Amino acid sequence: MIVEPENEKTDGDNRQDTLQDQVEQGTDVEPAVSASPAIAKRASPFRSAKKDPARPLPAGQRVLLVFIIIVMVGVLVYYFSTNLGTGFGGSASGMSGTYAGTSTFCIASVLGGSPECGTSATPGIQIDSAGDVLGPVLFGKIDGNGSFGGEARAGDGTTFPMTGTFSNGTLTAEYESSSVTWTITLHKQ
Repeated sequence: MIVEPENEKTDGDNRQDTLQDQVEQGTDVEPAVSASPAIAKRASPFRSAKKDPARPLPAGQRVLLVFIIIVMVGVLVYYFSTNLGTGFGGSASGMSGTYAGTSTFCIASVLGGSPECGTSATPGIQIDSAGDVLGPVLFGKIDGNGSFGGEARAGDGTTFPMTGTFSNGTLTAEYESSSVTWTITLHKQ
């Protein structure tokens, strides 16, 4: 490669500064670069022989580029959170299995005192990879955000609407009214 100095014309005194003059004056100089005289004669019509220094992107293009990067990162986070388990809090995938835990049922006292509560074991609740909760006591669905909606069935066939959350391998479902409170907490076996 041959490095050739680039001449610069200045306004006013019609003086031409050569590469040597500019170096002596301490100014920044960018020499023009060409491969060889033979190659320079066959320059491509699609690009110029002289390259301009890269210019920064306009503000509008920078904002658009940042927006595209943020959207791409968001898509990746969504993909990993929905397809690789419950690492981001409550995704339904990766939690299938058999769950067991405790069930606490409280009935308000007729005389206005403390409620009467009983706690029992709740075994054999199945949760599949789609987030469906199937068991002898609790039925419902866990959505991709870890929210549970369904119902609990008492031994006498009475049903209670339940809401709750699935987080870090634990499902907590609750029902509360003025007279009854029922909480079911399940862990994977």
